[in-house]
Amino acid sequence: MNENKFEQLLLDQFDKIDNRLDKIDTRLDRMDDRITALDNKLDEKTTAIEQRIGKLSEETAQIRGRLEARAAFFTDLKSWIAIGVAIAAVIFAWLK
Repeated sequence: MNENKFEQLLLDQFDKIDNRLDKIDTRLDRMDDRITALDNKLDEKTTAIEQRIGKLSEETAQIRGRLEARAAFFTDLKSWIAIGVAIAAVIFAWLK
């Protein structure tokens, strides 16, 4: 093999390697674009979930407030009924 053929073979191999590296670089760029798109979608989904959790927390707090108000009302009502029954018992006992 003469020197010119050897140089030509080396240059051809270098060109093939360079072409492969370009293809790999192109693939990496596409993958980077896909990863960026997936990251954006994930951010959007995370934001939507956070907003839903915030709404759910607000609604839960409202329901809890309503239930506590009802419990307080029924506690007061029971107290007034107990006082009324006690007064009625005293009146009945006094009248006997």
